[in-house]
Amino acid sequence: MNFLKREEYDFEQKDEDGETPLLSQLSVNGGQSLEMARLLLEFGANVHATTPAGQNALQCAMSRSNWEEYREILEQKLCLLIEAGADVNHCDEFGDTPSDDAREHYQCWDEWCRALESNGLNLHEVIQADEERRESFWEAEVTAEVIEGDTRKISPEEVLPLISCPIP
Repeated sequence: MNFLKREEYDFEQKDEDGETPLLSQLSVNGGQSLEMARLLLEFGANVHATTPAGQNALQCAMSRSNWEEYREILEQKLCLLIEAGADVNHCDEFGDTPSDDAREHYQCWDEWCRALESNGLNLHEVIQADEERRESFWEAEVTAEVIEGDTRKISPEEVLPLISCPIP
């Protein structure tokens, strides 16, 4: 790792999946990935990087939390990322926050709550900020390709009839 730092390795270079080395390491099982993530952050990896789907480092760390052996170090990874400044209220391209993912997608709510508490964050304040961020996310103007490449700015109210899934 020191060799890579000396050689000015680009720690933001994306792999074939569009993920930086940090994001890839966070979804790997085992304690070794925790140490690698710690080193990547120490050498300046961007804790604010996102996947092509807009997931941040916290959401990537949660992505394999359904594996029992992974759950043992998940809380440590989440604490590390929060300490490094990862956005606990980040919205991915679907409007999901890390709290949503912990509760609904990856069933790691307990680890998430302990990591927030360990970093001096109040769960209720995080959830309130999530709601505010999500509201802003859905209120933002949406760019949509409406008719054969005709792109224009449209409001969320105009988008609703164009999509088939309900918006939270």
